[in-house]
Amino acid sequence: MSLNIVLTSPHAVYLSGDFRLTFAKDNWKDNFNMQKIISVVRFRWSAMVSFVGLVSLAIPEDSKTAPDVDVWIRQQVEKIPKDGELNDLVQLLLEFENLPIRARYSMYKHAFSIVGFEGRKAFSVVISNYLDVNGNVISRGGALVVTKKKPKSIEVFSAGVNIPNNSRQKLVTLLKQKANPQVIREAMYTTNINTSNEVSTVSQACVTGYILPSGFLEIGPHGTPKDRPYVPDFIIGQLVKEGITGFKVKKDGTGNNLPPMWVGTTARIIYDKRSRSSFTAEAYVIRNVENYIHDSVKRDGQQLFSRTIQEGDSKYYSFKINPNTSSKAH
Repeated sequence: MSLNIVLTSPHAVYLSGDFRLTFAKDNWKDNFNMQKIISVVRFRWSAMVSFVGLVSLAIPEDSKTAPDVDVWIRQQVEKIPKDGELNDLVQLLLEFENLPIRARYSMYKHAFSIVGFEGRKAFSVVISNYLDVNGNVISRGGALVVTKKKPKSIEVFSAGVNIPNNSRQKLVTLLKQKANPQVIREAMYTTNINTSNEVSTVSQACVTGYILPSGFLEIGPHGTPKDRPYVPDFIIGQLVKEGITGFKVKKDGTGNNLPPMWVGTTARIIYDKRSRSSFTAEAYVIRNVENYIHDSVKRDGQQLFSRTIQEGDSKYYSFKINPNTSSKAH
């Protein structure tokens, strides 16, 4: 079973998800194309969603195609309007209970882990048939149950499998110290590796993310292959919506193309004083890209901007968006 690491505190919340898919007879593969953290940025709240358990909605003997769970979550999230409520997300994820795959595998352990901020108050939600929001086992399968919490202190737990106790204590200490978010993300990656060394169902590579009380959100991968292109389909899909149809990639010293690599994504809600309106600002960071190829179609209410990352730049990018640069931005 996969691993979600959940960290909550009044000043920041964190979430991780690994890439391993486990099949019968202990067969497994790492699917780096699967989106293990889905971000949700709305006017009054921001959240991250991950999951462990079932990964596909397809029933083996059914010839109909069905999406993987990460795609289904994205489809559900897209139904929430910008002024929607947190409960909208919870209710849409509960529709998982009505899918044919759940009827077939109702006793198979599954959990959605959700963390975020509503206003400036942290929250955590677990929707599961075996786990609650405190990380306690509540049953061995059956109907999905929603448990919620607004943590007032530091809490660390995992869904899927347990993490080593010394790693858990390290994460607690870093949260108490209010360490830099990138330091905590690296510690989560290390915890993921340590767990993977003990449990075959967890990959060493993972994705981590965090949200601050301001609603600022950042996610990105760790340990993904560096010798081949890595721009997952969910990132490509977002870029295509903005009219980006390809990349002009950089070359190495011998003239060979360097592989484009997704480094991370940031998002937040920006309030523009001039227009007295709020909008979503998102930044996608792709390494080894010299420029984007655009379809030249102007999209109403959107403005693209980019910068070229220089040699020696940090591998983390927390873009600060100036609302006065545009009344609309993505």
